[in-house]
Parts: sequence; C-alpha cells; structure tokens
Amino acid sequence: MKLRTMSSMILILIGILLWKPFFTTDAASDQACPTTLPVRISALNFPPLVEPSPDRAKALKGVLGEFIIHIIRKCFLRDCKLNASSVQTTVFNTTWSFLRSIQDGEATIAFPITRPIKMWLSDDDYIGPKMSFQEFFVSPGYSLVMDVEYINKKANDIIVQSLMENTWPIIVFTLLIAGISGIIVWILETYFNEEEFPRSFTKGSYEGFWWAFVSMTTVGYGDKTPKFIFGRLFGIAWILTGLVVIAVFTATATSSLSVSPSDLAVLEGTTVGVLNVTSAGLEAKQRGAIVKEFPSAELLFRGLEANIIDGIFMDKFKAGHYLHSRNKSNLKVFLSVDTSEAVKYDLAVLGVSANNSCFKSAIMKRDVDELLLQYLKPVAAYNQDSDSTSIFSGASKSTQRFLFITMGVFLCLVLLGIIGELVYKTMWKANKRVENSEDGIELKDVKVQSNSSKGNLKDIEDKLGQLVCEVRKLQEQLVNISSQANGTFAQSTTHM
Repeated sequence: MKLRTMSSMILILIGILLWKPFFTTDAASDQACPTTLPVRISALNFPPLVEPSPDRAKALKGVLGEFIIHIIRKCFLRDCKLNASSVQTTVFNTTWSFLRSIQDGEATIAFPITRPIKMWLSDDDYIGPKMSFQEFFVSPGYSLVMDVEYINKKANDIIVQSLMENTWPIIVFTLLIAGISGIIVWILETYFNEEEFPRSFTKGSYEGFWWAFVSMTTVGYGDKTPKFIFGRLFGIAWILTGLVVIAVFTATATSSLSVSPSDLAVLEGTTVGVLNVTSAGLEAKQRGAIVKEFPSAELLFRGLEANIIDGIFMDKFKAGHYLHSRNKSNLKVFLSVDTSEAVKYDLAVLGVSANNSCFKSAIMKRDVDELLLQYLKPVAAYNQDSDSTSIFSGASKSTQRFLFITMGVFLCLVLLGIIGELVYKTMWKANKRVENSEDGIELKDVKVQSNSSKGNLKDIEDKLGQLVCEVRKLQEQLVNISSQANGTFAQSTTHM
C-alpha cells in the first residue's frame, strides 16, 4: 500500500516537471522582444504631440512623446529585460530629415506619421524598409488662424474699393439724368417764368440742373419752382424718379458697407499657409484654398505676420499650442473645420517589435487622457462684437489716420485764415493812412477853392428861391380853379 502511494506521488511529480514549461512560459518570449538592438526611436518635433525634452531621462515630452516613452519602458525595458542603452531616441526638427531616417532604415519606431507621410511610405516607388502602421492618435479637425488687425484692415479696404466700384456708375447716371431734367424744365418754364429760368440756354439750363438735383434729393430749397402746369407735372414725375434713383444709390452704398471681417474667414479663394507633408494641405486644397507650404511653424507664423498669407490652417491641437506659446492677442481662430474623416496620426514600426503584445495592447488602449489635459491649451476664438473694427470705428488705424489728416487740413486752413486776416488788416490800415494823408491834401485844395465857389453857390440859392415862389403861385391857381368848379357843380344841381 505504501509502495503504491509512493509510486503515485513519484508519477505526479514527474508529470508536473514535464508539463511545467506549458504552464510557466517565459514572459519575454511571449512578448516578441526586439531582436535587433538598439531600438531606434525617430520622432518628429510636432508640438503638442511630440517635443524634445530638456530632461535626458525622459527624452521626449508631449502627448505622444511621453506616452511612447512610457510604453517602451514598460514593454521593452521591463518585460524584455533590456537596458536603457538599448533604446536610442532622436528628435528631428524637419520633416525631410525625419523621412530620410525612416528610408535609410535608421528607425525601429517612427512617429507621428501623418496621412501624406503614410502615403509616401506605402507607395510602390518607396525604396526603404517596409513599415507596419498602427493608428496612434486622432484630432477632431482643423483651425484657421488669422491676424485680427490684418483682417479688419482688409475688410475696410474691400469696403472702400466696393464703394468706389459700385457707386460711381450711379453717381454719373444721376448727374446725367439731372442734366437732362434741367434742360426739359427750362424748355417748359422759360417763356412763363423767365425770372427763375432765364431765356439764355447756358444760364437757364444751369438753373434747371440746380432745380432738378435739389428736387431729386428731396431737399427742395424753393428758390426755383415751376409755375406753368406742364412744368409742375414734369416736376412731380421727376421727384418720383429721383426717389427711386436715391433709393438705388442708398441700397448700393449700404450693401458695400455690410462687409465684415467674419465674411473673410473662409477657405475658398483664401491664401493659407500649412506645414509641409501634413494632411492640412490636402484638406485646404479640397476646400478651394490657395495653399502655401512652409517647412517649420516659425516660418509659417512669420509669413502670416508679413501678410504673405491670409491665414494658417492646421490641426486644432497644434493651433491651440502655438497660439498659447506665442501669446499674441491679434492672432485668433476665425474658423473651425470638422472633417468627415478625423485627422489621424499613425505609428510606424519595423520588425518584430510590431508583434509585441504589450506594445500592441497599449497602443490600442491609447490611455492619453491625462496627457491631453496636461498639454492641450484653450484657443482664443474670433468674436465679431469685440474684435471687429468697422471703417468708421475709433479703434481703426485707418480711421484714426484719416481723422488726423482731416484735423490737420482744418487747422491749416484756420491758421491761413487768421494769418490772411492779420495781413489784410495791416495792409488796410496802411492804405487808410495813405488815404487820410491824401484827403488832408485835398481839403487844403478845397479851402483854397472855397472863396471862388461862394459866388456860384449864391446864384444857385437865388434861383432855388425863385423856383419855390413859382411853385407856390401854381398851387394857389390850382386851388382857385378847384373852388370854382365846385361852385358851378352846386348851381347846376339846384336848378335840377
């Protein structure tokens, strides 16, 4: 009995020893650890997703940078028992150097891979090592960043240009029909109202034009008015016509003034800058924008400040990062574009590392919420009420410049008027002194001639006295004749 028991225990122990490899598999072999060392990580400087870290121990920072470093330490250094020197991290500042490292086989893991880069790496003409791709990160869309001051100025320039282009035909038409109306009313009125519409064609038609223009604008000073019935009937028709013409002019001017900066926040026909080899360029072209590519974000924003481009079109996360880091109040998001296909960033992996279960599981989970909260920044969006400056706004630099120029012209005219008045008074006083001195000389001549003229004055006085006497005698004769006539009329009445 004891022998059987001992034999059974020995058999069980042997079985356990034989089956132990099937129950306790080596974790490193299950993880498909990298066979080619060192593991080279090529990262493109792509804030806020990837940035170089000043801390050598971290190597990378950013949403994807810290996430990848965490996965490498967990899945390769810890589970695969690799030392820190087995992993080399290189950050590239230009897209072309990043692509070159992948093509030359210097990258075991490369990120972030944008849609254009993925298309290039998957092309049949690509001669580098074939990489496997895994969806890594998704952005909700794009943002159009513009300079508020530049857009306000551009909107005001469009208003001025539109006013000039759209209103001058109406102004010319108004002057022409006012001239025609002036000639017609002159023809109808000149023979009946010569005082207000003279017979002379040049003077009469001029007065008619003045009446037509004043009546059309419904001012009606009343200095010129038709008197003849046909002239007044024509005046009624002309006033009604003038109301329509003025209404058309007002509507055209109002339409030209209705342009706002938010109307310019469109992609169609707008010159936008994008970072090269990003999906933003393709999206902007599909929406009708004129696209200019820049190799770096610094050159991109310099182009915006120099007005080479109207706006910057980029991933929403990147737009928030750059606006926050530059901290310029005049740069704001004018338009947010949500796409049917999300903006995807992939991870390119070479070799056996792509089959590491720990690595694949971590990439699939994408547990980056805390990193998103840490790195994503709020954006300043354009507000029509607070950020727009109309052509007549006091905040507009063009308006301020125009007011200063107008004030300068006014002050110059006032100064010239005052100087002219002082000069005139000075010259008038000088002329007055000369005239007074000349009058003094003339008075002396009068005194000399007064004795000779006394005789002439005496003769005139005598003749006037004689004339007065004759007038009195004539009045007396008229009175006598009147009294005699009254007496004769009374006698004839009595006999009757």
